[in-house]
Amino acid sequence: MRGKNSVYAHIPHAIRVAITFTLILFTWVFFRADNLSHALAYCGNMLGITHASINSGLVAGILYKPYYLCTMTIAALVIWTGSQTWNWTRHITQRKVIILFVLFYTALLALITQEYNPFIYFIF
Repeated sequence: MRGKNSVYAHIPHAIRVAITFTLILFTWVFFRADNLSHALAYCGNMLGITHASINSGLVAGILYKPYYLCTMTIAALVIWTGSQTWNWTRHITQRKVIILFVLFYTALLALITQEYNPFIYFIF
């Protein structure tokens, strides 16, 4: 290891984030796939090397609905423009407590009103 003088340290921050994000995306494929051949085929689909399945049009039809596009846009704005959680919670005011309770109960209601929510590790 080269420590603080590594090549990675000299790359601009935004590109380092993109590299890390892409690396994580591909490693999750290998974690989730049934076997190596499925994982490699999926990675080929992600890179556009192999042809996607015929059902991918159905996924795109669901994903590009206005509700999901708006939800993803709002989530991106909150993630990239919001303050850091640590900085936000260093000084708790009454207004912040009210915001947290409203968010908690909204999330709880969303969880209760859905039909089926398996625990994430039951999916694997």
